[in-house]
Order: sequence, then structure tokens, then C-alpha cells
Amino acid sequence: MSTYTRKLVYAAALSLSGIAATFGWYNYDLARSQRSDNSQKTLLGQIASAKNEVQKRQKGRVIWKRVEEQEQLFAGEAVRTSSDSEAKIKFNSGAEVDLDPDSVVTIANEGDKPNLDFVQGNIFVKGGAEADSLALKSGETKIDIKNANVSLGSSGGKTAVQVLSGTALVTNGDKKITLDQTHSGDIGSNGVNISQKLLNVLKPLANDRIYIRFDKKESSVFAWAPISADYDVRIEMGQKRELLKPVGDLVAGSKGSVNMALKPGTQYWRFVATNKKNPQEISYSSINKLVVIANVPPHLLAPSADSLVTLSSDTKNLEFRWANPARLINLHLDVAKDPGFQTSIFSEEIEDTGQKAITPEDDGDYYWRIIGFQPETNVKIESMAQKFTFKTKYELVPPELKLPATETTLSFDKVATGAVFLVWNPQPGATGYSVHIEEENKKGGFAIDKEVSDTIAKIPQDAKPGQYKWYVVSMDTEGRKSTPSKSRIFKIQDVPKIEWSDNRMQENYFYITSNPSFKVSFKPPAKTGGVGPHHFKVFYRVEGTEKPESMLVPGPVDQILKVSSNGLYHVFIEEFDSKENLMSKSDVRDVVVEPKPLLPAPQFAARMPAAVQASKNGTAPLAWNPVAGARAYLVQLKDESGKVRKEEKFTSDSVVMKNLLPGQYKLTVSSVDEHGRSGPSSEERALKVPEVSDLKPPQFKKFKIH
Repeated sequence: MSTYTRKLVYAAALSLSGIAATFGWYNYDLARSQRSDNSQKTLLGQIASAKNEVQKRQKGRVIWKRVEEQEQLFAGEAVRTSSDSEAKIKFNSGAEVDLDPDSVVTIANEGDKPNLDFVQGNIFVKGGAEADSLALKSGETKIDIKNANVSLGSSGGKTAVQVLSGTALVTNGDKKITLDQTHSGDIGSNGVNISQKLLNVLKPLANDRIYIRFDKKESSVFAWAPISADYDVRIEMGQKRELLKPVGDLVAGSKGSVNMALKPGTQYWRFVATNKKNPQEISYSSINKLVVIANVPPHLLAPSADSLVTLSSDTKNLEFRWANPARLINLHLDVAKDPGFQTSIFSEEIEDTGQKAITPEDDGDYYWRIIGFQPETNVKIESMAQKFTFKTKYELVPPELKLPATETTLSFDKVATGAVFLVWNPQPGATGYSVHIEEENKKGGFAIDKEVSDTIAKIPQDAKPGQYKWYVVSMDTEGRKSTPSKSRIFKIQDVPKIEWSDNRMQENYFYITSNPSFKVSFKPPAKTGGVGPHHFKVFYRVEGTEKPESMLVPGPVDQILKVSSNGLYHVFIEEFDSKENLMSKSDVRDVVVEPKPLLPAPQFAARMPAAVQASKNGTAPLAWNPVAGARAYLVQLKDESGKVRKEEKFTSDSVVMKNLLPGQYKLTVSSVDEHGRSGPSSEERALKVPEVSDLKPPQFKKFKIH
């Protein structure tokens, strides 16, 4: 290494050590200052729960940092949520505050009593048992909630205050207002305004959790204190407070309740009452938050139902796996030798980690289940008992097929885009699997054997519509294979059909262009899958050739395609996605391409002389027999040299030509079709315009030159 290079290395090492020391001292000083700051502050509460990223900012600082659950909160700190996060603050006084997305609050204190300054967003405040558990502020307005439950929401420069239970005292300067469930308030630049609410919510209450059996199509009861039958009541609901929309039916106000089918997740809702006699008179209830949870037992994943389970040479424990979509608590795992769970080998409360390893001592049939409890209700939810057979001696057995279910019909476009997979359960002792797929009832049809290390395999994208059989064989590290699993059947539906606009499979196309051509008009399927924007290709092959030509067309609009020659063409259309996966296809249409014949030449009428004599005024009556399909007739006069001296179109078959100049002419007539094409000319007739004619050339007017 040269001296120069060594100097560079030493300099770099020295710089890095300086940076590391600075960074370490910064973190040490920050932690020390935080400890020092916190030691001088009043501890008011903690973050009880945090969904996604929730941040706080210490007093006197500008940087926000992420907070975790159970993190302590001190006077002077601010807490905020993002567009997809929520938080719950639990104060030492017993009060609780739920922060919805995009909310900001600042925490302060008056002695031991916590104060909460509401900055923006939406919050739900649950007062503690003590009368002075929490005081709220919004700008210059103070809200003493005592032991009430209150919601605050900011919108349009105002803060809406709704008391959901109990009472709250609102103070703004010298003005004091008491709010309860029958009165709500708005805090704005003009102070506090109070309004009376016609609707009093009875059920569900704010921040309630509702557990619903969606498989049984259960609905929930929404109830209010009955009002006059002169009012109709309906529910408005949405995923945000400011985005509520009408749902469900109108119900008479005197009824007091309505059933509503709900979707899982967090919803905001309110009652809206409209006076039937005066639709402009509308009253609203408080806006309440509701959490809807699917009331489903834990899903037992493994061992699967009626499966055979063995231990491999490197696996000593049997793993039980489950899912808990309803977020039940206090889960309990039972394993027994009988479906009634009288002969138990394991019965303990377990953590909701999704898996638990235990090992039965004896071979035989076993049953297992998981029991859980709904949070805050202690309602017991129990899974169905699931049977499995256990063998301690290692035995390589085939896996149990999982998806797709037998006789499933698969969408062609999903197969073509590689979006359909074969799935099976893992088998203890198996380190790989061999998947066999074959097309049934078709000699020489599609067949494939594929070895994979996972428990999933993609159905080949080039698999055509038809019926297929598949099964899986387990393999181990020593190259041994199990017997095949039970086979399953799946079907790939036909390619979605592109229809020809006129529904005809044969056509004689007469082109009117200078070169051979034909028109394509089609109707694509209403909806196909695939990736990105779609496009269409027209394939056409002239009779006697093997390979079709193709042309890209933008969409289902009439297209004129130029071809090299007349003849019989076999035409079909295919639709592709942006990755050139076939999405739909038409049947083959036979098109005979030939030019459209011109109209025949008209025949002069019998009353027309062989030589036409024009009058002295330069006019000549002409007549010919009409031609079917003619839209006009073209009359030409040629001089003796063959040069066209006059040409005129007529829509009638009996006309008078005017303004003819003296001379000898040859007269012909041709038919003009709907496309403006002139056909062959008629026989020639002589036309003579006398030398002595009343028709004179134009005269110049007298003019002066200035």
C-alpha cells in the first residue's frame, strides 16, 4: 500500500471515529436530557393502546417520535395520530381518551388534575369515577366533563361537542352552558352555540363493540327514544365522521328502533329525523363510533380434519396451528382421545401466538378444539372439534389437498395471467412434493409433472379450457416418495367469447376502395380480467396459406383492413392484456373479399333519336332508361377529338341540357352508385348544336379607366 493510500485510510478512520463519538454523545445527551426533563414533570398517564404509528412530542421540542404501548405521558407533551392510526390514552385519574385518525391533543395539568387541549381531529373522552378526573380545552373554551362521556370533532373551523352520557359544563369567558344527551354544542370564533337534539340514542352506545355471526346473516338493533310519528328516521354511516351517507330504510320516528346489517370494521353513525310535513326540518343525533367484529370461533389450521400426522426424524413435537380473526381473549387449547373431551391429554390456557407444540404419547385418533372469549363480554366462543390420526413412527404419507376444491370451475383469464394456484397442507417429514396435472378425456392432451419445495404450485398459464385431474406426492431427503394423494378435478372455463356484431360466420364483402379490403365489426365480452389496458388483434388467413397475418386494432369500433388480394379469408379476433395474456377470442368467420360491381350503363330511351339535334337556344332534351341502385347519372359531351367539352350530373332519367355551344358532339351517359362511383358509359349518340344559335358568348360591360 502506498504512503498516500495509507494516509487516506487513516484520515477516513479518524473521521468515522469522530462521527461515531458525536452520534454517541448526542444520543447520550438526548437520553440524559429526557430523563432530566421527565424527572421534573408530572406523570399524568400512559399510552394504553396504539394502532399503527402514533407519535408524541415533548414539551419545548419540535421533533415528533414514535410511541409504543404503555409509554408514559407527562405534562406538556402532545400526542398525534396519522391517517391510518388510532390511540388510547389512559390517565392516572381514571379518565380515558380515544384518538381517531388525524387527531392531535396536548396534555397539561392543574395540580394532579389532568387537562387535555383538543387541537384537531376527533376524540372520545370517557370520564373517570372521580368528578374532576379530566378537564378539556378547545381554544379559549374549557369543558369540565366530570364523569361524563364526551366526543369532540373539528370541522370547518368549528369544534362539535356531544355528550353521550352524563353532563358536561362548557365555559367560554363569562358564559357557562351545561350539555347533556339532549343538547349539543358548537365551539367557534363566536363562542359556544347550543342546540337541542330531537333524537336520543339508546343503542348501540358510543364506542360499543358488536359481535356478529355473518354466516348466519345476523343484523343489529339500532334504537332511539321514540319521537312523533310525523318524523321519519334513518341511519347515516361511514368510515369517517365527516363522510356519513344514508343507509337502510326510512322508519317512523314512533317505532324507536330499526335493524341494520353491518360490515366488519370501524364505523361512525348517527340517526337523522326528517319532518314528513316539512322536509326542511331535520334533526340529528350524536355521531357515535362503532366497532363491528366477526363473531367467529378460532379457525383450526393444523392438524387438519381427518389428516394423518407422523413425526419425522428431525421433528419431536406435534404443532397445533390456528387463526383468531375475532380477536378473542383467554384462548384455551383442548386435546383429547374422544369427541366429548372426556379423555383429555392437554387442556390449558395458551397465548394467542397462532401455534402450540405438544406431543401425544400414544398412536391413535385424537380431537382438538380452541375456546376463546369475547373481550369485555366474556361470552364463550368455541371451535368445532377436529379429528386427526397420530403415529409416532415415521411414515411418509401423501399430503392433503386444500385448494381448489374438487369440481371447481376456474376463470380462463385468471389461469392465463398466472393467478390460480394449487395448494395442499404440509406433511411432516416431507422436504418436497411432486405435482401431477393432466387433462382428462383427451388423448395427447396437456400433462405435466413438477417438483416443488413449497406447498403451492401455479397452474400453468398455457393450460387450455377443459377438465383436469391433479394429485401430489410427498418426497423426503432420501429420495423416497409416498403414494399419490387423493386426486381432485378442476375445470378451466372456455375463453370468453368475442361476438361478431352481426352474429354471422360467413360474409361476402364487396369493397369500394382502390385496393382489396374488408370491414371488421365486433362486440367484446362485458368484462375480462388481466393486467393493465387491453388491446385487440385481428388475425386473417387467405385460403390456401398456412400462417395468418395480424393487425392491431384499438378497440370494438368498425375497422377497414387492407389485404393483398381478393379471395376467401378466415378471420378471428383475440383480446390481450398488457402482458400479452389471452383474455377473449372470437369464432372464425369466413369472408369472401371482392370488389363491389359498378352499375351498368344506362340504355337511351326509345324516343331518343340516333342523332340528337339541339335547338337554336342551346338546349337538348335527353332521356334514358333508369338503372336500379343509381343515385345519379353522369352525362358527358366530347368533341370530335374525344376531349370532354361538357360534363353534368342529373338525378332524373329525363333531362334538358342547357347552354350548349355550337358544334358536333358525342353524347354518353353513365350510372353513379351510392358511393359516388361512375360505371361504364352508354353507347354514343351524336349531338349537333346549330352554328346559328341564340346562345351568344358573354359580352364585357363598358368600363372607364381612371
